[in-house]
Amino acid sequence: MLHFLRRRFVFFFFTYLLSSLMIFLLLRVLPGDPARVIAGGREATEAQVEEIRAQLGLNAPMPEQ
Repeated sequence: MLHFLRRRFVFFFFTYLLSSLMIFLLLRVLPGDPARVIAGGREATEAQVEEIRAQLGLNAPMPEQ
């Protein structure tokens, strides 16, 4: 039973890690700027976009994000 639980936990951990990594990379690869979309698209000012980037941490280096 312990072997089964350990195996399930390891599988869960790697699945969670891989899923998180894939979502992060997809957000980086897809065209467009998430901060600009949240701010309202082309009508948003650059100051609004920068403020949202700072709130979401998108202006930080990739390892820090």
